[in-house]
Amino acid sequence: MAEAKITAADRKISKEMQSVAHAIAETLASIADQRVNFSLFVWTEGRTQYVSNALRPDVVKALEETMARWREGQPDTPPHKVQ
Repeated sequence: MAEAKITAADRKISKEMQSVAHAIAETLASIADQRVNFSLFVWTEGRTQYVSNALRPDVVKALEETMARWREGQPDTPPHKVQ
């Protein structure tokens, strides 16, 4: 895969990703009263970047599970709306 051109926006985002991740982690922990794993993916015309508080193998597993559900056509029903 050819390396995508890194844009000015990519560089700006990259510099702030850790502070964004910290804010997300704190917010989710406050809501759930426990640590919550997450990954945030962002992309521009330049490249995709991600930040996470989870181990990479766990992120891969979560992404694979999500992709499998999407490929099966399962709806994206938020858990708070499931009866």
